[in-house]
Amino acid sequence: MPEGTVDFHVIRLADGEGDQTLIRPEPEYMSDNVEWGNRLTSEWSPLAPVQYETDEMGVIPGELWNELSGAYSPAIHTEYY
Repeated sequence: MPEGTVDFHVIRLADGEGDQTLIRPEPEYMSDNVEWGNRLTSEWSPLAPVQYETDEMGVIPGELWNELSGAYSPAIHTEYY
């Protein structure tokens, strides 16, 4: 998933979190030269010619989950047809 703006309709993790300190962590899930935690894939079919699937992960430095289980690291998964 590219950082910054994209030219299609998808909710970005930064938009949902609304926190300017959100950063992208070091890649954790690399396979076949794809960072699976921050990716954009596109497909098509006759019934849905435009299909996007995105995953984004982030970390807000200094913030913890409510149950104090570790650093606050939100993620979002989007399917767009």
